[in-house]
Amino acid sequence: MSNNTSTIFTDINSLSFDIKEKADMLHFFTYNDTSETDKVKTVLSTIEEDEVKVEYLRRCIKQRDEHPAMRKRKANERCSAVPKRKKFSVNSTIMPWERENVYYVNPINQSKELIDLIHKGEYVLLHGPRASGKSTRTLQIMDYLEEEGYVCIYVVFGDLTVDVDLFWEKVAGSLKRNLDIKCKEKFKLGKTEPFEIPAMKTLEDIMNVFALEAEIWRYLFEEPDRKVVLFFDEFDTLLSPNQKQVCDSFLTNLRIIKTSPHYAIKSVVGIGTFSILNLNTSNRSVSPFNVSDAFKNPNFTEDEVKLIYDEFINEYGLEIDDLIIKDIYVQTNGHSGLVNLCGRVIESCPNKLDYASWKLYEIEKLGDEISKYRTFKRMTDDLKIKDAMILSAVNLLRTRFLGTLNDVKITDNKELELVEFLISEGVLMETGPKTFKMFSPFVDSLIRRHVIADLFPLAPSIHVPKERGIIKTLEVVREAIRFFDKEIISRAYHNSFKTAHVYVEGILENLVPRESAYDVELNRILNNWLSREIGAEITSQWHLIHEKDNRCVHNYSDLVINIPHDQNDQLIVLELMATVTVSIANEHFARALAYAKELSANEVWVIHFTCEDKFNIHPYFPSEKLLKEGLRVIIFWHNSDFTDIRMCTSWWENGVKKEIINEKI
Repeated sequence: MSNNTSTIFTDINSLSFDIKEKADMLHFFTYNDTSETDKVKTVLSTIEEDEVKVEYLRRCIKQRDEHPAMRKRKANERCSAVPKRKKFSVNSTIMPWERENVYYVNPINQSKELIDLIHKGEYVLLHGPRASGKSTRTLQIMDYLEEEGYVCIYVVFGDLTVDVDLFWEKVAGSLKRNLDIKCKEKFKLGKTEPFEIPAMKTLEDIMNVFALEAEIWRYLFEEPDRKVVLFFDEFDTLLSPNQKQVCDSFLTNLRIIKTSPHYAIKSVVGIGTFSILNLNTSNRSVSPFNVSDAFKNPNFTEDEVKLIYDEFINEYGLEIDDLIIKDIYVQTNGHSGLVNLCGRVIESCPNKLDYASWKLYEIEKLGDEISKYRTFKRMTDDLKIKDAMILSAVNLLRTRFLGTLNDVKITDNKELELVEFLISEGVLMETGPKTFKMFSPFVDSLIRRHVIADLFPLAPSIHVPKERGIIKTLEVVREAIRFFDKEIISRAYHNSFKTAHVYVEGILENLVPRESAYDVELNRILNNWLSREIGAEITSQWHLIHEKDNRCVHNYSDLVINIPHDQNDQLIVLELMATVTVSIANEHFARALAYAKELSANEVWVIHFTCEDKFNIHPYFPSEKLLKEGLRVIIFWHNSDFTDIRMCTSWWENGVKKEIINEKI
């Protein structure tokens, strides 16, 4: 075995291919021509980004069906008595030859607007969160355009050099490799002789090769024509502060090409996160991209999610509650990576899966699966970088967005800059002019557990209160309240508030903290205390669906505490409410019991944070009937700066009603 082949095998084994794909790679290079393998090894040595290596190696075997060894394997597969099942693709672009082997929604129907802009010769920015299917959409659009006679070239930027000349050398090399492939394909389709592309190492070389009168376009087209479309992925890498000169040079020269009729390039598409909408040069007028033409990569619709899962269910012979598919759509907001991740998780579940079992699985395992998913691991790591701007962005999340899926209006220019960063990270999404919200319930839960808890670790130092191995929920919650960040609660009157329909400080319809302010703090403390000491799972924004009058009603249980099996296997529901009327309180009481029944919970507590006048003296508790059914209630009354806190509580125990009134915390 040559050293070059050995090096390639090392790369293949260390990269994120699945087992079958890795086997294909190893098999291919075992029988591949030595000179071709040498070329592959040389290219791999210049690539630093693992994702680019993966993409490159996949392209190397794109024509593998022509290889004798591959034809033999294909024949064996066709003879196999067991039909090949599709899989869910997670963490990678779906390549054209993979489409028949994965659960896949053809995105071309939602790409008409982008294709029309390309036809018009526009330079377009395609943006969306990481792992949202941008690259998969791009490859499908390329196929569509090539059927129309266009030549499409796809380049992944990856890690960029700060040296302008070296940058253009890398771009030139990538463009040349793509053009070599196009010319070879043309030769195989009937050209009498191959075409040798001139050396491409500089910006000048690129300009010469892409000039309309260059020989290559007479070779690829019947008549020279402006029918070349360039796609640049990971475009947001140009935004790095140390890339200013590279960015200026790149955009300036694209502008020259766009405004001249003497080049074969019809259109350019830049692909990246939301941040590319700010991409520009120091001289704003020279950018070739019009932000108003930017195309937002759409998430899956609910119908598309159902289409994928219906195919999965039929192929695997599964019985899955329809509410599970609805739940996956709402929890993920149609994010393609998360939709596929949920599918992969279900593959390991029983063949018959009801809704309650799925929700329990979410509590116990799904959160960990999401946190390990490369895209979201990168997100949480980025948000924990010790940087003043990032900390400000996290504080904005903590005080304005977390704990609610409602729209939030942001008008302050500095806060809008922070919001743009959070959108680029896939944490927030834009819903209207200067209006934003959390991207999805899954993302909300992920940020609370893996960012907020880590950055703000203050929590009780005492051992978790237990009796006969069972945690004492009342004492746990009472102790946790003492560690609330008083500033967060007092500021909530101004930046995370709602209107109270009861008297507060003698005023009806006064402003008070909304539920999310308490929810985020309680979640943070329980994660830092219970999770770290006894391994409890704290699940937030936990989605429940109920059929009501033949329609779906979406509700959220605020906190679910799952105690590990080796510690008496407790499941506790905490339903939070904030300064509500009696009628709203009664709705919460009934809903909390329904939650407990749905989950087969051991305990269910309604926790009412309130600022209502004299509520600590005259609290409102549920009926004895509800208490006897297992409902338990804690009320925390507090003043506006959270320095005076009083607790009232009621529950049924051993046939006796228990109450505490106006206990100072």
